[in-house]
Amino acid sequence: MKQAMHFILAATISLSLLAICKAGNNPVLSVNKICSTSTNKTLCTAMLQRCNCISSIDDIGTFVSGKATSKIKEMVDKLVPKNFVTCKETMGNAIDNLNMCHDYFQKKKTIDFNSLKTKADSILTDVTTCEDEYARYIKQKKQKTLYHQSFAEAKNIIDVLLVILNNSK
Repeated sequence: MKQAMHFILAATISLSLLAICKAGNNPVLSVNKICSTSTNKTLCTAMLQRCNCISSIDDIGTFVSGKATSKIKEMVDKLVPKNFVTCKETMGNAIDNLNMCHDYFQKKKTIDFNSLKTKADSILTDVTTCEDEYARYIKQKKQKTLYHQSFAEAKNIIDVLLVILNNSK
């Protein structure tokens, strides 16, 4: 009987620690709650569940802004031709603004939240501007499919970032 009580106590402590690890200092913090306003709830949930121990909204924001930055850099390096000047410029602006979001979540730089929100909203506009320029010049179906997938993925990640920003204030 005593062994069973120790087992139950150990199991309860383990589950409590797991819950604390998942929620951090904010017991209300949950992936489902955060993703409830996303335009792609499935992607948002899958992405945030890949984030190891979620201890705060800032950790999630750091994770997602890093993901978005990596995706846009990859697109610029592999997908955007050098002669697409507008596209290169707007994607550069998007990366700069993503870096500001990343710094905001890591508390490295103090920026007014409303200014940051405006910059974050412009990330989606910058990516869409590049997508529009790209769409005018693509002729081959295989390239169109690749570019549609890449831009859709980038915009979905940015949507998750915007959802996180809205949950951080």
